[in-house]
Amino acid sequence: MIFSLLILLPILGYALWVYFRTAPRQVPRALRLRYDLLVICLALAACAAASYFAYDRVGAGVDRAWWPVVAGFYAWFAFLLVVILGGLLRNLLIFRTRR
Repeated sequence: MIFSLLILLPILGYALWVYFRTAPRQVPRALRLRYDLLVICLALAACAAASYFAYDRVGAGVDRAWWPVVAGFYAWFAFLLVVILGGLLRNLLIFRTRR
């Protein structure tokens, strides 16, 4: 578990760094911040949903002591997935610029 944590945390940090670093500069700052806030809120909601899913599935079984660990891994993956999809949508569809 610790090895997985050592792998997932840098990946999550790198994904957040890339997300904020590749923001389009031509878009007004207020509009970009509003979109970023929406993506982060959706990512946190996905974390909550993934944690509830893990509690619902694992919390009732024989491995009920491990549900927080499983929920943490599900939440990290859900957060990462939403941030990556939000960044792709932002740069390729919503705030597309001519290059």
